[in-house]
Amino acid sequence: MNKTKILIVEDEALIADNLAATIEELNYEVTDVCANAEDALKSIRKNAPDICLLDVNIEGEIDGIDLAELIHKKIQTQHIFLTSFSDSSTIERAKKTTPSAYIIKPYTSKEVEVNLALAQHRTQEIPINGHGGLSDENDSFFIKEKHELKKIRYNEISYGEAAEHYTIMYTNTGKHMVGQSITAIFEKLQDFGFIKLHRSYFARLKDIESIGPNYIIIQGKEIPLSQNHRQELLARINLI
Repeated sequence: MNKTKILIVEDEALIADNLAATIEELNYEVTDVCANAEDALKSIRKNAPDICLLDVNIEGEIDGIDLAELIHKKIQTQHIFLTSFSDSSTIERAKKTTPSAYIIKPYTSKEVEVNLALAQHRTQEIPINGHGGLSDENDSFFIKEKHELKKIRYNEISYGEAAEHYTIMYTNTGKHMVGQSITAIFEKLQDFGFIKLHRSYFARLKDIESIGPNYIIIQGKEIPLSQNHRQELLARINLI
């Protein structure tokens, strides 16, 4: 089985060396250690990583946050920020790049291990059809579950629920965890008959059984319905 490949971008040599040693002890492959954005971009062209560990304050004019945006324009990968910066403006900038984690220095080996495991899980999720997915049909997509790729048809999904950085999709055959935010998942599903109900929920319009003042019922479950989304929902149903 191929090892998960990790690129380190860190301009402090001692920290970079220690980080590389920790990562290799955890049985990951370090593709390269770079001190600046220019070298990092050259590196990913030669050997694309699955995960990038990025210091925010690195050598050169391009910092780690801008580098994350540049990397995502070139390849599909997860990234983790490792930084001593915890001010609100830096964190707000970092959030816009949707990192897998934001680790404050000094950090422990356990923090690196846990957050790499979470990022690795997210790399195993297959984006849905029309956005780079592995589907041979227009009515389905694949996600990775354990060691298999499982097909999910759009018309099997009843609703989705946010769970931190993940989304739980409830279908007529069970529930499935997807390593993407509910916002990202909904953007891909909204053209297939789904509607947003709340910041933490979306549902398939055809599966809604009843609508209350601040909730809907689907599969016998009460799901929150915000007032903003309620107006959109009422506009899309046949009301007699």
